[in-house]
Amino acid sequence: MSAALSPAASAPTPDPGVLHGIGELASATARTAPPEEVRRAARRCLVDWLGVAIAGWDEPPAARLRLALGRPEAPAGFAGAFRPGLPADHAALVLGTASHALDYDDTDHVNLIHVSSTLFPALLALSARERFDGAALLDVFNAAYEAEDRIGALLGRRLTARGWHVSGVIGHLGSALACGLALRLPPADLAQAMAISATAASGFIGAFGTMSKPLQLARGAADGLTAACLARAGFTGAPRLLEADPGFTVPLVGEAITDWSSVGRDWGRPYAVLRNSFKPHASCLITHPTIDAAMALGQRFESAGLAPETIARVTCRVNPLAPKVAGHAYPATGLEGKFSVAWCCVAGLILGHATPAAFAPAQIGRADLQALLRRLDVVTDPAIGEQQAQVELLLTDGRKFAQAIAMAKGNPANPMTDGELDRKFLLLTESVLGPGARDVLAQLRAFERIADVGAWLRATFNH
Repeated sequence: MSAALSPAASAPTPDPGVLHGIGELASATARTAPPEEVRRAARRCLVDWLGVAIAGWDEPPAARLRLALGRPEAPAGFAGAFRPGLPADHAALVLGTASHALDYDDTDHVNLIHVSSTLFPALLALSARERFDGAALLDVFNAAYEAEDRIGALLGRRLTARGWHVSGVIGHLGSALACGLALRLPPADLAQAMAISATAASGFIGAFGTMSKPLQLARGAADGLTAACLARAGFTGAPRLLEADPGFTVPLVGEAITDWSSVGRDWGRPYAVLRNSFKPHASCLITHPTIDAAMALGQRFESAGLAPETIARVTCRVNPLAPKVAGHAYPATGLEGKFSVAWCCVAGLILGHATPAAFAPAQIGRADLQALLRRLDVVTDPAIGEQQAQVELLLTDGRKFAQAIAMAKGNPANPMTDGELDRKFLLLTESVLGPGARDVLAQLRAFERIADVGAWLRATFNH
């Protein structure tokens, strides 16, 4: 383990650097069967990720990307990602775009990283070309999740504050590490893989609400896979990039971060995958408490026999970060609606849900809902947490209704159950897979028993 990551290290040997130390920690983790609760958490991530990837396959961002790549794969559907002849990096690119197209994938609420959509696209693309069993893939995922999360603990909020899309930046390193672990590269080569991928790390909050947002995650997955393959072939990067000045952090966050000891100190205590958040709503995570409050308020409103036209004013009180990342006041597209606290509030209040259907053109274009947007105010309050919100209604007759949410659904403190995740998976996949969706779900729940993930992918989706 790198001395930079190990406070207890005392030998005066040269420190090979932070990335090498992360490679050592991740290698040891991936080679050791984790506690069952950690495997269960990784399986939950896979169930959720695969559901949103299947549902997102024919969404415009993924479909247009395949067309641009000359790979429409229309007859093959989702199986097209696993067909021979499709380059692995292209497969990771289309899988990554599909899995984030609906913005319905999981999010680490602490660091704001969509970890599954940076790791699984690369790992499954690689699995179609290299033989891995299900248990190994889950354990590699957990190790790479841990690294991506611990790097994010130091960088995530700083990146967000400066307008960087944290998943688009740190996802490159996580994907490179995951693919390198799957390929059984030694720690020195894992460091090279992460260093190579870091040279392409990027992504902007300014792209939220456009097709480029899912592409930012997809690029991280694809570039990480390429970087791991390059490292295996002897290609080199700058393995001390994280702690160097200017290195990685100075251009991105304006300062050199030299103390990375928290990565080793906090590693696996507890495993970060245990705090992942899953989305019951198909929108930016920070809109979820508003949706929860609006849905509850809408039910009370409806029970009272009141009509939407009696609403004179709506006030959403949210954390200051909410309008920064989800501030489209009058969304004109579904993608913009996913990054609009205002639209998400209207959807929860009037439609009673924020599933993908709430962001369809037919809903976005409704004159009554657009009119309600113009009677809605988003007010920020630093005393309100990121997973909290308050929604207040003022009626034309002067009456008031209010609803507060202390913890959004899907957060580990208010988690989605396995049953709720199963229902989400089926909602997203039954229209594509038909009755076979339940069979796929059952196999995912026992994923570590699969001997060859690539063969399973081809057999399951190639029909």
